[in-house]
Amino acid sequence: MAKSISFTLPAMEDLDGLSISAIHVDFDDMSQIAQDNLSLESEKTVIDVPCPPKGQ
Repeated sequence: MAKSISFTLPAMEDLDGLSISAIHVDFDDMSQIAQDNLSLESEKTVIDVPCPPKGQ
């Protein structure tokens, strides 16, 4: 059986106006260590958020 994981977003000073611009994994995908799972976008930048542990 696959192991479910959860992780927190990295510490950021200002989350106002931040939105999820892309999700790079599907529900049943197996994430690898440091694989980008989603992208957060603000007016000035796009930040890719990796998943620290391996799992599904």
